[in-house]
Amino acid sequence: MKEDDDRHCSECKHYEICTNFYMYCKVLKRRITARKKPCKHYESFIRKQKMKKSLDEIEAGDKVYYTSRYYSKILKVDRVTSTTIICGTEKFRKQNGRQIPADTWGSSYISVLTESLEKQYFEMIRKKQLITEIKSVDLFQLSVDSLQQISDVIQNSMTDENT
Repeated sequence: MKEDDDRHCSECKHYEICTNFYMYCKVLKRRITARKKPCKHYESFIRKQKMKKSLDEIEAGDKVYYTSRYYSKILKVDRVTSTTIICGTEKFRKQNGRQIPADTWGSSYISVLTESLEKQYFEMIRKKQLITEIKSVDLFQLSVDSLQQISDVIQNSMTDENT
């Protein structure tokens, strides 16, 4: 786009194009058209740009967060080429983090491992372990008092979550 384009604010030289062609100023961090709120397409565009920048900075030895339709896990980056990130036998596009080869129905991708993602991942694992432990207990072997205490704990936690 040229600087003298009529869709562009003449005083702003730091514009970006949203995927549905609404103009934004990177310096002013606001729209330069009449719309007041960023559209969903622009927010998606910015999210993809941030992911792209963060994936460009990944080096061998870094950890990434792998997400698929079925599970999530933490992978270690073995090698990085100009277009791909290789983690063991898995390959991912450096541009958007999607897995190579990508199935049309699958949504496997990687993102940079942050502290919050790592904490969320380990909490999820701990929760699954606790559920497995609880499921493996033979409840018929417990006394009535023990079962009543378990029931009280469950009901208290359910009422706490609802309020």
